[in-house]
Amino acid sequence: YNGLDYAPPVAESDWSDVYVTHLEHLIHNPFSYYVKHILKLKVLDDWWLQIEPGAFGSLVHDVIEHATDLRPDVLVAQMDARAMEKLGRNSVLFHFWHNRFLEIAPLVSNVLTDIQNRYHEIEGSIKIPVGNAYRTVRARADMVWSDGVMDFKTGTVPNKSQLEKGNMPQLPIEALILQSGGFQLPPDVKVTKTPMMSFLHMKNGSVSKIDYDPETTQKM
Repeated sequence: YNGLDYAPPVAESDWSDVYVTHLEHLIHNPFSYYVKHILKLKVLDDWWLQIEPGAFGSLVHDVIEHATDLRPDVLVAQMDARAMEKLGRNSVLFHFWHNRFLEIAPLVSNVLTDIQNRYHEIEGSIKIPVGNAYRTVRARADMVWSDGVMDFKTGTVPNKSQLEKGNMPQLPIEALILQSGGFQLPPDVKVTKTPMMSFLHMKNGSVSKIDYDPETTQKM
């Protein structure tokens, strides 16, 4: 630093809004959170990596978000088309992804068909007291409806113990935002005061819907 005194920013000076996913980052790796969100350092691109981590999950999320026809074969066709664009026609990985689409699509079809007036990728926020001030916590929920919130997971789902201890606060905070009227929903949507939480678990070889009733959600 050319002989100049330099002190890295301290976390206490940061009162910007924070997303619920960042809170999980902070809980599980405080130093990594500090580097990313306080120092604002970015990871350099890995030019040897042909497909970025999270590409499969992002593809599935996007197809579900924009789906207007929930028949399983239609969902698979849409996912296949997106995967072909992403991976290329000669990709061996495509065949593995396709088999996962075949497993995921019936679950997505059954679950979403039963939920009317659902809203995807909805922004919301809530002010949480921190000492004598308030910190705004924001969320972009995978899916919200009048009675609950849902998170789409193509990987590992938080277990009940993690949710109860607050180690994985994303979905409980999203339920709190829904309960407080903090999501940007149409004005005619009547939101319940006792929301439920659900995970749409789409892990390879293990697809299911995991529900937490309103009472359990409230405790979490």
